[in-house]
Amino acid sequence: MKRLFATALSALALLAAPVSADEYPDGPITMIVGYSAGGTSDTATRIVAEALSEELGQPVVVENRPGAATTVASNYVKNQEADGYTLYAAAVSIALNPYLQPSVDYSLDDFTALSGLADVPFVLHVNKDLGVSDMDGLIELIKSKPGEIAIGTSGAGAINHLIAEYWKDALGLDAIIIHYQGDAPARQDLMAGNIQMSFTAVTAAEPLVTAGKTVGIAVTSGERLESLPDLPTVAESAGLDGFSATYWMAMMAPAGLPDAVRARLEEALSALAEDDALTQAMKERGLVKTMTDAAAVEARLAKEEEVYGTLIEEVGITAN
Repeated sequence: MKRLFATALSALALLAAPVSADEYPDGPITMIVGYSAGGTSDTATRIVAEALSEELGQPVVVENRPGAATTVASNYVKNQEADGYTLYAAAVSIALNPYLQPSVDYSLDDFTALSGLADVPFVLHVNKDLGVSDMDGLIELIKSKPGEIAIGTSGAGAINHLIAEYWKDALGLDAIIIHYQGDAPARQDLMAGNIQMSFTAVTAAEPLVTAGKTVGIAVTSGERLESLPDLPTVAESAGLDGFSATYWMAMMAPAGLPDAVRARLEEALSALAEDDALTQAMKERGLVKTMTDAAAVEARLAKEEEVYGTLIEEVGITAN
């Protein structure tokens, strides 16, 4: 009996022993994404999951948990075991939803930041018959017609809604905000002239601009885009120093991740940062790879809260 008891204690001790970097991972990893299959977030997640699987030597399985602009996924990840076998391709909405929704059951302290993943800049473009072709002309037009120029968004509380409010507020402009159920109907109405302008993800806006179906005014990224090199940034064209607003994603995990597991994941993600094939695969899909460290992610989350959290409260924005 004593020998059996001692054996049981030894087994428990092994189970409780800290995980070493050499031991992790020894099985499949699940990567949660808060949107349905087929969209930009899902595409980015699957590209990274495949590359991470090769780097770690274990399957990385993408699991879609859509709902409430990623709040469903965030609430789920928060309650998972912090063992490195549940990762989260978190969207920027993880920082914004607590300001927009009553159904949020988490704080940023419930997660461990690991690395940036991808950015999707937006294009400010206008109806081709509006009669403006640059930022100065657009600003002048809006000022001459206060409360008449309509900006379309993909929904109340959506990132392009927040960007539109941010832009308006920074320039002191009076324009109407029209919300749609998704980006596609907003694009259709922009081309039809039912709205005059919109901030649209570059993946959807670039074909319209290059085909002459809409007129590109500026991009919301901090630098000009390789795919639309003639479009200036909002910062340079509107004189708004530091203006940068994109949809972005970061790799996160439940809080309390063991140090060895965190170190192994950060090592693998750092390797992906140098992976040219991954960079190209993302670029081909309109994504900008942003494999940064945890400190950069935490700083970015804090900035989003500072800029958009304040704006949401001041304007009284709520999600759909």
